This record gives sequence, structure tokens and C-alpha cells, in this order.
Amino acid sequence: MNNQKGATSMPSLVTNPVVTDGVMGLIELPVDFTRQSVPDTAFESPLASVLLKLDDNLDFALRELAKGRGRSGETMFAAAWTMVLARLGGVDDFLIRLHIGTPDSRGQTTLRADLRPEAGAESGQAPRLDVVLARTEAALRTARTEQPAVDLGTTTLRTGLSIGRSEAAAAAAEPLDLLLAVDTNASGTSLSLRYRASLFSRTTAERWAGYVLAVLTAMPRHAGSRIDALPMIGTDEQHLIEGLNATAEDLGAATCVHQLVEAQAARTPEAVAVVLGGRSLRYAELDARANLLAGALRARGVGPDVPVALYVERSIDMVIALLAVLKAGGAYVPLDPSHPPERTATILAGALPRVILTQSGLRAALPATPATPDVETLLLDGSADGDAAFFNVKTGNAARPELLTPDNLAYVIYTSGSTGTPKGVQHASGGYLLWAALTMQWTFDIKPNDVFWCTADIGWVTGHSYIAYGPLAVGATQIVFEGIPTYPN
Repeated sequence: MNNQKGATSMPSLVTNPVVTDGVMGLIELPVDFTRQSVPDTAFESPLASVLLKLDDNLDFALRELAKGRGRSGETMFAAAWTMVLARLGGVDDFLIRLHIGTPDSRGQTTLRADLRPEAGAESGQAPRLDVVLARTEAALRTARTEQPAVDLGTTTLRTGLSIGRSEAAAAAAEPLDLLLAVDTNASGTSLSLRYRASLFSRTTAERWAGYVLAVLTAMPRHAGSRIDALPMIGTDEQHLIEGLNATAEDLGAATCVHQLVEAQAARTPEAVAVVLGGRSLRYAELDARANLLAGALRARGVGPDVPVALYVERSIDMVIALLAVLKAGGAYVPLDPSHPPERTATILAGALPRVILTQSGLRAALPATPATPDVETLLLDGSADGDAAFFNVKTGNAARPELLTPDNLAYVIYTSGSTGTPKGVQHASGGYLLWAALTMQWTFDIKPNDVFWCTADIGWVTGHSYIAYGPLAVGATQIVFEGIPTYPN
């Protein structure tokens, strides 16, 4: 069953026994107020009540459903109540107290709610409504004739179902904390949810009563469906949820985060994209340089899911490298130069990158590993040996096929290794990076003319996403902080 709690941030109280292979267990329901371990007299405070408005059309539809399935009207309401309790408690097999006011009843007994998967069904697959109705009908018949009442204890939350009894009679029979009272007759059906106000707020009771009414309303329309297809929330709450989750964003043709930056470069090619000290790149220049570096990486065998190590300080070249690896179809492995060389060596040995991108001032500090003796190293900052010759162009935005898909790797970030060897965590291109860019835009309401001051480190788990994608995807300017930032300065 779905574990759909009816209230959040609530204490919970153990309630009725659960039957699992003949062993009695306990379930929980969320409550608003915690009950202390107190004598029975705490149960004697009056019950409050919420009336469920069952209109004539729904009452008729439920009676017709019961008639068509060969079930009693009581079965409809008992099944609906146990389905709601099952979702609130996250269980599918439990007992509730049953109070019955019909002449042939035993008065006070126990009803088993069995919403387990059908025989032969996959684990966790909810049963069909018809099956639940048949089980409930059989359980009601057993409760009337055979099953003795089970002692539910005095420190548990007592939940029940009352059929055909007045409120006074039900209260006199046994003190309960939460029950659905059903009274059916020729003129119609009345329902009320009765609750102990020392445990539940009026708001919670009204919401749970709405769940019962929603399930009852859905039953005639979903008679042949599995019970997890029956909606438990009302129209107003459904609209609220849909409104809060209406966060769809039209990304156009973009399916990967670097494509958002490409699209922005096409819209505002002359806008300043990245600034560091006295150096800056406009969006067209940034995109062109990233394309050129991507071409150089492809020529060296970088493609989908091929790792490229980035051993760079915070710089404009770092931003270019991040975008270039994605444009080449590869997956970058960020390495923080401030980290111990032993950690860097361990990551290189585990990642086995095809290429390492670094800067001339860091090349000597780059640790060699037995696993990477022949890995090619490219310098990004125009060193004397000409490794950065691919940047020496005046114009152009080299045409290239799109290699990266949302399912390909975008980057591999390594854990701290505090509990052992650092482990690589893989992230797909259509996952976190795209989400991070959009979330950053929504959170900070980034506009094209905004300026962002970037102090994040590339080796931080989310640092690279803050460095390149959020501001650059909407045309803002990113000022890259050079060196190690000190706070609050």
C-alpha cells in the first residue's frame, strides 16, 4: 500500500494489532497531539464529530455497486474506511474494532482489514477493488458470527467502525479514539467521522473525512481497478497539489544543460558572459572556445561516457573546459588542486580519464599514477609548448554533431573518502545539472542583466553547477573569483 500520511510533522501513536502470518504486530497512525502513558480514564473524554455529506446520487451509485457485486451496503463503507486507514498507516493487513447494532450481531467484535496483494500477484501490487470487497464482506460475516473481540490495550490508539449504532450506544460499548460511524436505512445513509480531540485536530479530522468521501466517490467509477488507482484526496486538494507542482519549463530543443548556454549565446552573443580580473569573454566567444576545445577532445577519443579529468583552478578556462567536455559528449571528473595529492591520485586511478585538462602552473603538481602513465594532458592557458593552440582563432563557431544525450554521463564526482576509499558517483546529463541550472534561476530569479560573484570550488559536489550553468543559461554575467576566497571579505 502507499504510505500516504494524512498529516506531516506529527507524532504517531501505535494503534491496532497487525496480523502477519499469524503473529500479532502493531501499526501507527499520525496524530496531532501526543498521548502520555495514562490510565483508562484518559479515554473517556467525549468524541468530536465530522459529518460526511453523502448526496443521493453517490448513495444510489454505491447501492447499485453493492447490488451488482452481490455485496451489502455496509461492505462498501467498511472497505472505504479500511483503505483510508491502510494508506494513512502504510500497512495492508490489520484489525480494527467493530461495533454493530443489528439484532443478529455480537455487538462488540473485531474486523480484519486484508488489503494484501492477490495470490500470484507481484510483491507490493495492490489488489483489485472487487477482491477487497469480497474480503471485507467475508470479514464482516466472520466478525458477526465467530471472531472474539481482541483486546486492543489501553495505551494504543483505538480505531474502529460503527455500523447501525447511535453515537451514545457506540460510546457506551467501548471507548474508541477514531471511528467511522455508518447508519444505513431505506431513506439513505449517514456517515460521520468521530475522533478524540485530545489526539486529533479538527483540521485533520475534516481532511481524513474528505479522504473517506473521495474513496467512496471513486469506487463506482473504478469498480474493476486496483485500489491504488482510487484517489484519496478531494478536488480542492488535488488542484492545490497540481498548482504547487506546476513547474514545467519550456526548454525548447535543449535536453542537456550545455545546450541552454548555447541557446543563450545565440540570443545574446555580445553580452559579457564571464569575467576574471581584467579578462572577460562574451557569450559568442565563450561558446566558440568551448566548441574548439570540444573538437580537440573528440580528436583524442572523447565521446559519450568517456571521462575527462579537470585539474584546474577557478578561472575562465575552467568554465570553458566544463562546457567543452559536455559538448564533446564526455563526462568530466572535477579535481580540486587544493586537495591532497594522494586523493587526486586515487581519483585518477579510479576514473581512468582519456584526457586530463589542466593549467601550466599546476602541471608539475599533477600526481602521476600507474593507471594513467599514457593519459594525454592538455594545457588550457596558452603555454609555450602550444597545447592551447586550439584557442588561437579570431572567429567561428565550429559546426559539430550533438553527441551527448540526457542519458549519457555528464560528470563523476567523488565522495570524501572519510569512511574509506573515495567512490565515484555518476550523474547523467539530463539529471542534476539541468535541475541545478533551472532551480538556481527560479530560486534567485536570475535575469539577463544580473551579475553573479562565483566563489565555488570545482571539487565541491555542486560547485561546478554553480560556476557555469545557472547564470550562463539565462544571459547573466559570471564574475569568477581568483584564488581561495576568505570570508566575510
